[in-house]
Amino acid sequence: MASPRVLTVTVNPALDVAVSVEYLVPDHKLEALDHRRELGGGGVNVARVLDRLGVGSRAWMAVGGAVGDELLSLAADEGIDAVAHRIDGVTRESIAVSDRKTGHQYRIVLPGPSITDHGSMLADIESLAAEVDVVVLSGGLPPGVPEDFYRTLCDTLEHATTVVDAKGAALARTLESSADVVKPSRRELASLVSWIPADLDEVELAARQVLERGRVGALAVSLGGDGALLVPRDGPTTRYAAPEVTVASTVGAGDSMVAGIVAGLIAGEPLVEAIRRGVAAGSAAAMTPGTDLCHRPDVDALLPQVQVAG
Repeated sequence: MASPRVLTVTVNPALDVAVSVEYLVPDHKLEALDHRRELGGGGVNVARVLDRLGVGSRAWMAVGGAVGDELLSLAADEGIDAVAHRIDGVTRESIAVSDRKTGHQYRIVLPGPSITDHGSMLADIESLAAEVDVVVLSGGLPPGVPEDFYRTLCDTLEHATTVVDAKGAALARTLESSADVVKPSRRELASLVSWIPADLDEVELAARQVLERGRVGALAVSLGGDGALLVPRDGPTTRYAAPEVTVASTVGAGDSMVAGIVAGLIAGEPLVEAIRRGVAAGSAAAMTPGTDLCHRPDVDALLPQVQVAG
């Protein structure tokens, strides 16, 4: 079997616990109508989608305790090539409760265990990254990990294409780096410029301002149902209109979009086409219920429907 060409990095993975109830009311014991325990975390989900898209990847994750063991078992069950970096703390859980009566979903995200031995994590990732073409750094950072963790990796892994999907301070510090592609959402972009872009022209303006902060190659701004905007450091902006789909859940759409982009890059597509594939994957994920991710037949069907304009 050929070596994987993609390494995904998840510093703060999670065991996603999802339940649904007939309806939520306070102060009562509510019967769970279903109960699922699934792999979670940005890079882990990207690896899961890449597998569905036929792209080999290796999923590095920092795990600890019994919850970490369960994650590794779930990864093995799905055929994910997982590499465990053992930590002293216990891997976090994330909880999603769906109210069937209203259709609302309530998501509770825990911060994760504190990790102080980040030097060994960097060395571990750098060693694995030497064997791949694309490195995906995705998800938040747990307590104790420096805000510039992703920035350090992007500036170190010069031989590989780096794709980053971060948030908060980790995102801001990544934008000072030489990352090849960074994927902020519209909301995350607004937080970086401290003003709210009112339309696509202002989204482009905000992205250009952000690109001036470092050496990032391009921003792929995800816009939900409005598609995406590719703003490269050098070159014109490209706009992508998402296909019309019936939205069942937006959970996992961002991770699916990142995986679609990476799948396009691995297939040799230029970035402008890879982003189109990413929009199709994100739209396909929105069609699936709950925490399910996109499926390849849906991505293939939606790809021709993604409209591209300069």
